[in-house]
Amino acid sequence: MEGLRDMAAGRSPQVEHVEDIEAWNHVHYETHRDQAWEMVWADFYATREAFLEALGKMSQAGLTRSFPFPWGPEGTAYEWVRVYIEHDRGHAVQVREFLAVR
Repeated sequence: MEGLRDMAAGRSPQVEHVEDIEAWNHVHYETHRDQAWEMVWADFYATREAFLEALGKMSQAGLTRSFPFPWGPEGTAYEWVRVYIEHDRGHAVQVREFLAVR
């Protein structure tokens, strides 16, 4: 989210470089695996609200401006949003599968 906020302010995203997204996800999963569902949902909702707020602050020019990405070459805020949404969708599938077996 911070990277998108940076881009909304016209700055290059200043976020951690993630070499291996699966390893990063695993570390964050282990850190949060014992959180109560209510806390997980509250975090998800707050992040979604921050995402929409950052997008609302971006102009058309800001959405199409190219910035260096932490995971590779350059890209636009549109591309950042696409990655963000794909990432969320992937986790949504996992959450649904988890809830189905409970």
